[in-house]
Amino acid sequence: MNAPREAVWRLMLAAARRAAGLEADLADLRDNASAIDDWPEAIRGAREHGLLVLLGRDLIAAHVASSAYLTEAVRHELDRSLAHVRVLRELTVILSDAGVNALAFKGPVLSLRLYGDAATRISADLDIVVARRDYSLARSTLLAAGFSPHNEHSAWREEHLFRWLGHASFHRNGTDVELHWRFSPIQFPLHITAESAYTRGEDSTIGGVRVRGLSDLDNAVVLSAHAARHLYERLEWLSGIVKILTHNEHRVTEMLVHSRVLGAERALLVTAQVAHIVLGMPLNDTWSTALAADEDARRLAADMASALDGYGRNAVPFPEGGSLQMLYSRFLTTRRERTSVLVRTLLMPTEHDWQSVRLPDVLVPLYWVIRPARLALSYAGRLFGTGQA
Repeated sequence: MNAPREAVWRLMLAAARRAAGLEADLADLRDNASAIDDWPEAIRGAREHGLLVLLGRDLIAAHVASSAYLTEAVRHELDRSLAHVRVLRELTVILSDAGVNALAFKGPVLSLRLYGDAATRISADLDIVVARRDYSLARSTLLAAGFSPHNEHSAWREEHLFRWLGHASFHRNGTDVELHWRFSPIQFPLHITAESAYTRGEDSTIGGVRVRGLSDLDNAVVLSAHAARHLYERLEWLSGIVKILTHNEHRVTEMLVHSRVLGAERALLVTAQVAHIVLGMPLNDTWSTALAADEDARRLAADMASALDGYGRNAVPFPEGGSLQMLYSRFLTTRRERTSVLVRTLLMPTEHDWQSVRLPDVLVPLYWVIRPARLALSYAGRLFGTGQA
């Protein structure tokens, strides 16, 4: 056992439970903080798990010995988060003026929803979702506002190489924006459109600007699928989902029906069970009955929780490559779904293919041939010990 990492992990779990509104008082947090010998490592862990501001505020208020280390780190995170708030307000206004219905996904609008403060939940970037038909207009609006495509991708290249992902990235002055036309990549197909999510969405006021965000029902499903796709590697993702699920405990049946319509019932079930195992979220009879009816979901949740615990305590790497794709397939409930996702994963070009073989825009369709060939060579190399996928 890695004792210093174990101490940090226990502190992160206590912070995540407290952020989720579960049973974790300030004394519990202080006790776990007293076991920390390496505060720079603890701060790194809190930042990695999206808990630095939430944890730092509590510990600074409690006057723990680490306050001097935490204050500067928390200030830095808040500065970055407030920059995101300012950019979100700007983008909301200019996209609205351009006639684009933009939906803020995660980021400040979710932070406000969960914690009552738009700057508390830290995000690496801003996520904006628009209807597919509005993507070109939204893209040109961002470019006019000074944003640049990452790696200077053209619109044509985004169309072909980001189709599997459902979004493209832009940046300006250190702020990254992901412009989505879907809520998930092909490995986690969700039957939800930007238009339907916008119609069901709820408005929040951020700095005097009304920003549209997801409804609780959509958040429960979409955030569960998002956290599952990333193997729950950030504990704050679980904390936020727990807050949504417990706030809507009287609507569990409605959430399950909605997740079934969106094609993500297993993702929701697995996430609820992972939250129960890792953070101790209570499961009412409706959750328990639904999980009892899906033994595969319960086994998958146990495996995911174990992988997260192994990473948290001993830095055991998460699955990658083929193992990761096999794990993803367990979230799909029918052979037809698994086959469809597998075929698209194998054939649909990605940015990595472009990085492997640089072609001009006019030859981009050739990536549909290059991708299966590249994968075949990569896995042949791995099989015979001459390369990696």
